Amino acid sequence: MSSFRHCLRLAWVCKTSAFSLLAGFALMLFFTEARDLFNDRIGTLGLVQYAALVLLVWSLQIWHSAKCAIDARTRLRKSQLTDGGSNKEVEDPARDTFDSQLTRTFPLLLGLLTFAAVWTGLFLSRKDILVCEQIQTGERLRSCLGYAFTQDLGDLQTAQEAAKKSGWLTSDYSLPEVGEALSHLGVLAIFIGIAAIIYLVVTLRLDRTIFGYLNKRLGPKTRLPWLADALTGITLTAEKRTLANLVVMGFLFAVAFYLPLELTDWAGRAALIPILLGSWIPLVDYLVNLSGRIQERFEFRWPIVATAIVALAVVSTYVDRFHDIRIYRSPHWQAVQAPSASSKATSRQIYIEEAIDKWMALNGCTNAPADCRMVLVAAEGGASRAAFFTATVLGTLLDITRSERDKYIDFAQATFALSGVSGGALGTTTFRTALKESTEGTPPCRFVDPIWFGATGVETSTPNRDPTKSWRACLQLLTAGDYLSPAIVGLSFRDHFALLAPSNRAVLLEQAIERHYNKVVHGKKTACGGPEDERGFCGAFGYLSPHDAKGWQPLLLLNATSMDNGRPILMSDIYTAVTSAASQKCKGLFVVAQNAFELYATNPFTPTEPLPDVMESCVYSKLERAADMRLSTATVLSARFPIISPAGHFRYEDEFRNIITDHVVDGGYFDNSGLESLIQIIPALNARGLRPTVLYLTNDPWFFKEAIRAGRPHSTSSVSRILNPTLEPPQQGFWSRALSWIMEPVATIYKLRSGHKEAALERAHDLLDGSVFVPIRVRRGVYLRGTGLPVCIDQPARQGRSRISLYHPVMSWWLSPITQRVLDAQLCDQENINALGVVLRELKRPAT
Repeated sequence: MSSFRHCLRLAWVCKTSAFSLLAGFALMLFFTEARDLFNDRIGTLGLVQYAALVLLVWSLQIWHSAKCAIDARTRLRKSQLTDGGSNKEVEDPARDTFDSQLTRTFPLLLGLLTFAAVWTGLFLSRKDILVCEQIQTGERLRSCLGYAFTQDLGDLQTAQEAAKKSGWLTSDYSLPEVGEALSHLGVLAIFIGIAAIIYLVVTLRLDRTIFGYLNKRLGPKTRLPWLADALTGITLTAEKRTLANLVVMGFLFAVAFYLPLELTDWAGRAALIPILLGSWIPLVDYLVNLSGRIQERFEFRWPIVATAIVALAVVSTYVDRFHDIRIYRSPHWQAVQAPSASSKATSRQIYIEEAIDKWMALNGCTNAPADCRMVLVAAEGGASRAAFFTATVLGTLLDITRSERDKYIDFAQATFALSGVSGGALGTTTFRTALKESTEGTPPCRFVDPIWFGATGVETSTPNRDPTKSWRACLQLLTAGDYLSPAIVGLSFRDHFALLAPSNRAVLLEQAIERHYNKVVHGKKTACGGPEDERGFCGAFGYLSPHDAKGWQPLLLLNATSMDNGRPILMSDIYTAVTSAASQKCKGLFVVAQNAFELYATNPFTPTEPLPDVMESCVYSKLERAADMRLSTATVLSARFPIISPAGHFRYEDEFRNIITDHVVDGGYFDNSGLESLIQIIPALNARGLRPTVLYLTNDPWFFKEAIRAGRPHSTSSVSRILNPTLEPPQQGFWSRALSWIMEPVATIYKLRSGHKEAALERAHDLLDGSVFVPIRVRRGVYLRGTGLPVCIDQPARQGRSRISLYHPVMSWWLSPITQRVLDAQLCDQENINALGVVLRELKRPAT
């Protein structure tokens, strides 16, 4: 017990190092998103670089911090003894153990445990990949598939009987990427082991007390001469080590602060873990040592670290515009504002009645709305997972319809509107932007980024994997960027020094989106330049190019949420309030939802005044005064995910006022499905005789399970295949009971998102009377039959079963190659293939 208490005392003395170490273990143990970073395809050089960063930026920093803390504590006790102090804790030999073996080796052990934390993450990452690869029990089958049907259990039994006859279970992995990821993890584990050995050599050389202790314990006969030779040399003093640490980590901090995008390009994604866990240690140590010196000199302990944290929080609040939404004045905006603006100036946003007229004219069904083939798309939120899956489905439909033009109506031409939330907003905006920048209907991708799972370095003969020919491959490549690293670096460094930071982490996310798109399409990995820069996501939101130039461009409806009143906020290509501005046709469209531009075009809190009897328009004017926002800004407004991005500030400013009009957060707070916006425009479409097909894309791994519930119908209906009738048993853990006062409201608010989504699904299904509602999902169990459309590329191995479970795709702003491949393989699921067939049936040209 005394040894345990001594360990706790040492941990408290080395609290900075201990906190960093515990944070590292917590990341590895509880966050699948952090472990998924190990599956990055970075090559041998990248693996060596990562191991070096773990050694230099994390483990050695922890060792140095702990050793300095213990040395400082030892000096303080010695000074107390020299001054003739009578403190029993100081003079008691049983408790004064700072010269003991454990005290001397404690910093070494703390630094060594960093490698144990990485090994833990590698082991659990391997377990994450293999947990559903080779299923041997019915319980594991149910856990992986969500629900095991009779056929699933029969397939498992057949595979087990075959294994008994042959003597082993099949060792084939469902995807080649699984074997690649496992090999990658094994090599990384070896490099981490080498780094651990180097760590021991370096620290034993620097710490002469440990070296002397080893020599004493080994004795002259058993002493290893090579160890003495390896550890000889000049020993750096504590002051020199501290100075070197401050210089190196200060340089790293400056790079992360001012060049966060370039840092992640060089260091990679997995390197974020040691950088975030170790780079701040020298600064905290300096403040702690400064506090100790003040105590020694003035006999007064000043909590400098706590003071610095509070000061940073207070100072950051005075940077009033730090979280303002990026707006600018594009050439389009300037042309509209100019008094002599010509009629050729492109107006921002369009009334839905005008949009319907243009869509029907371009689709040749103005006089025959019953012959129109209209598609509406709703893309659910879910960070990069949602964006990539949305891109995969939309790209597949575009490939099929453009390769068989005589058979199908072009999917892009038929799609009237795209409604997206969070990651779904990124997927839909990427789709529309790529269409705008395409040439003669071909994908705009020209350069391949190795972050995409299809970039294997080997030239493929499969056109569906060529991003210059396949829309599916191109859109996957465009949504496979690393959007997580810059935002995390901004959260860790920049946002805490708002006085010095040029922008917050939301802007870094916007710039990461801009840079990745521009690299793939234009060959230059640069963020947006001046107002005239209209490359990709740099274009101004709401301005549609002339439709007669490149055909119809689907309308964007990007969904966000107001933090101040809970209402939805729309970044939309259409005016949201009414269907038309003409007084005689004035009919409400979105009543609750707010147009993003109305929040800062004029003062939205101005009280109403008496109106004249006759007005040319039924809406208030001056909406065009609101400055523009880029496509990247509009996308991130819908994707203000908690912690990753802060709430954005809409601000109205004139010569008399400067006020924040609203705080905008992620659209998933109000509705994560994207269906709410479509529900509002469907009546306007129905009034024109249009019966659209709604394509609903959901990326949260899903499974269907019939449940026996009293009073519910027992027949399987179409709506029961859309709405999951199963309710999960509530959690009844210790913490949910002990912290019920906080867990109950938090859990309720979080689960309301699912409830709102299910309610929106029901309303959309009921509203589409005579229309088709088609859900395409990421599924827990992929049903492999291989019939129907040829949309499955490189079908996963069956493993003796008709339904297999793939690696669980994590929700993050970055996707590993294996996660991308799993999302791509969702189009091998027979139900998803059938759903795509339904969409194509609706797009089939009538027989002539």
